Amino acid sequence: MRARLPWILFGSSLLLNVFFVAGALHDDILSDHPERAERGEVIESIAAQLKLSDAQRRALADYRRNVIVDLGKKRAAESADRVNYQAMLAEMRRPRFQPEAVAALLGQRYDRRIEFWVDKASALHAYLQTLSPEQRAGFLALAEDRDFFRRLFGQQRP
Repeated sequence: MRARLPWILFGSSLLLNVFFVAGALHDDILSDHPERAERGEVIESIAAQLKLSDAQRRALADYRRNVIVDLGKKRAAESADRVNYQAMLAEMRRPRFQPEAVAALLGQRYDRRIEFWVDKASALHAYLQTLSPEQRAGFLALAEDRDFFRRLFGQQRP
């Protein structure tokens, strides 16, 4: 039995990795969700409603693409960043709880999130400045719908 244990563990690990990769491929590439079709059409829909010029349409598509790429990088960094988690566990191992240390660890994570969204809001504000006052008002009216940015960035509702 001892001789087979490493092979059993190796096989289990390999199988889990195959399922993980298959799940990632299915979700990102192979699945044909209605939301995916909507993603390609959302820019055209906004452009038609607001009567955007070709340059404004391209700028909105560029903004959308940049946010999607940055969201992917942010998610990857958050999932790969186990330093805060390990530091949090280290604080739990201490004989005396130090709430200031835990607050500092949590504060770092939230500060990064805030910085990310302030940067995206700044880029959106810069884009809005390229629109006419009527187009800007129309865009902001569309944004009143809570799902507007989810659709724009191709995110599914949790």
